[in-house]
Amino acid sequence: MKLLLVTGFLSFLGLSAAFPRRPSCSSVSINVTAEAGNIVFEDLPDVNNATSVIEFLASSFDAVRTQHNRRQINGTFTIKATHCRPLIASPNSLSLQLLVHGITYDRAMWSGFGFPQYDWQAYATSLGYHTLAINRLGHGIESPHPDPFAVVQGPLEVEIIHSLIHTAREGRSTLGDFDKILYVGHSYGSSLGNMLAQKHPLDVDAFILTGFSGDLGTSASALSAYGSAAMVSSRFKGLPLGYLTVVNESDRTASFYGGSFDPSFAARDYDREDTVTVGELLSPGLQPVETDYRGNVLVMTGDLDVLFCPTGPDTCADALRETESLFPNANFSSIVIPNTGHCLTLHQSAPLVMKTAHTWLHGLQH
Repeated sequence: MKLLLVTGFLSFLGLSAAFPRRPSCSSVSINVTAEAGNIVFEDLPDVNNATSVIEFLASSFDAVRTQHNRRQINGTFTIKATHCRPLIASPNSLSLQLLVHGITYDRAMWSGFGFPQYDWQAYATSLGYHTLAINRLGHGIESPHPDPFAVVQGPLEVEIIHSLIHTAREGRSTLGDFDKILYVGHSYGSSLGNMLAQKHPLDVDAFILTGFSGDLGTSASALSAYGSAAMVSSRFKGLPLGYLTVVNESDRTASFYGGSFDPSFAARDYDREDTVTVGELLSPGLQPVETDYRGNVLVMTGDLDVLFCPTGPDTCADALRETESLFPNANFSSIVIPNTGHCLTLHQSAPLVMKTAHTWLHGLQH
């Protein structure tokens, strides 16, 4: 296992002050068929009462992890995504980066919400990669919003991602033909990647898991920051009350930011936040799992990440080192990003994060 402590100035890695030019991107809708055994919740709350929904979440958060009743959920699901094409001809053009966002975000986080210094898509395509930033099931205002208790859960989301990957590998989409699939996740998207590696260990050639470790510090008390999205913002009018979001800007900033970041950008982040479902918070996919994955894994987490380095910056390296136990047979590396909170691609260290990740990818080819 390689543990890299990233310190010093961005110039250490030869970062340019100039940002990559805007990529050529298009919005796509991909229909995939998937089936999974989702958790069956006992004694559901009054789904038309926001207070009952939040009380159910808090009372169930710890107990549901041992619940084993399952129901098969299947169907064809429409996934909204942004496909960005390479800006240069490169051997990397045979690789697709699948970008999977975290809780209360959607695919737009990978564009940095239009700010070039946070734009992962622009950085990757400038090196010749294709990127596909997806809206996970039930995410994004423009996406369908299935039942937030029974349907939008981790097990089904993993199977949808599995189907997406097979569609891309087999050339059955309009995206192109790819030899390699590179999974880039953030937070809950990283947790789903961990679960995908357990269930389908041959799907992905390399995982980059940001805002992640094997030490998830979230407890039932942390859920007090969430409320039914339809009651928080008019943007979510009409959504079922099991779709939640962060109620207060201060709570969101405290959870997702730390160290060196732009407060005005964090405020903008709050203004366009997305949702998370009760089903996602209570089903498999949130908690880390051990895998038999034998490929390549890079975990990148900020030292001030209060969710995945909950005991503080001095022990964050230890948390990432211990995360190797989830991938005992993989080529595993981890990197602590200094002076950075949970959403590390949205901090002032974002150029360092992107450079470091792609340097690691380049190293896999040699």
